[in-house]
Amino acid sequence: MPNQNLSICIPTYKRPEVLAEGLSYLIPFAKELDIAIFVQDDGSHDHTPDVVSKLQAEYEHLHFRSLPERLGYDRSFHQLLTWPTTRYRWLLGDYSRIRGEWLGKMHELLTASLPLDLVVVNGAYRIRGLASQDYESANKLLHDLGWHMSWLSCSIYSDRLVEKADFETYYGTNFAHFCAIFDYLSRRPVRVRWEGESIVFNTKLPRKHFYEAKTIQMFINRWTEAVISLPPAYSLKEKIHALRAHSPATRMNRYRTFIEHRANGSYDRAVFNENRWHLWLATPLSTRRLSWIARSPRLLMRTLSKLMGWFSN
Repeated sequence: MPNQNLSICIPTYKRPEVLAEGLSYLIPFAKELDIAIFVQDDGSHDHTPDVVSKLQAEYEHLHFRSLPERLGYDRSFHQLLTWPTTRYRWLLGDYSRIRGEWLGKMHELLTASLPLDLVVVNGAYRIRGLASQDYESANKLLHDLGWHMSWLSCSIYSDRLVEKADFETYYGTNFAHFCAIFDYLSRRPVRVRWEGESIVFNTKLPRKHFYEAKTIQMFINRWTEAVISLPPAYSLKEKIHALRAHSPATRMNRYRTFIEHRANGSYDRAVFNENRWHLWLATPLSTRRLSWIARSPRLLMRTLSKLMGWFSN
């Protein structure tokens, strides 16, 4: 019988090799506790089903379904979270891996603790110097961990949160997981656990993103809109702090990043004009300088980008 306390949910799209490596790593640890793994493919129409089918022969509690048409990031992961019936569901990106010994430790914590709405875990050493603790203030959670919680793989959801949170309102933002959590917590007493040890890591396989040409749209425009859209229970000060704390993780706190985007054509005057106020809110950089980069000839920015690369080596 599968574990009724914890399951793992993995959304995937057109990354069968990455998924295969992750499942092969995870299954031996999941087997020890009969933790079910739910994989949902967002309409890839490739050989992902074949990859999972081979592994299902090794583990009876590995479940898979492939959607006939792509739902998109937000709708797909939300639908996936509603599939298990376990008390807690760990939403794990297909590039992410759980340190093996921590699957058992997390199961013990969830079994022994009082009911929690959410567990937030550290990973890839993104957070340093923040000890494990319980949160009872949503504003403090946003201040300390808001930027980190934009990462899909850091959150373990309770069945109650999955049932009651308003994910649908935030469909299309690419941050529905973040928004739905903080919207939910703004309306009730907060019961969140933070585990400060780095528990999750990313595979070393080459990364394949589907938003590379729209990085600024994703991490400046949509991230800003997502954070600012949070309920008024969150102070503007904490919202801006969460916005700007996120920029080092995406390198949006460096002029060099925008020079590189201008060099490859993904940043220009139109992009700057569309995102002027988002840039002002989300980065510590001068919008005047960012405007100059956006208006500069691409050839000049290519040369400058190469020079910066040489001098940094």
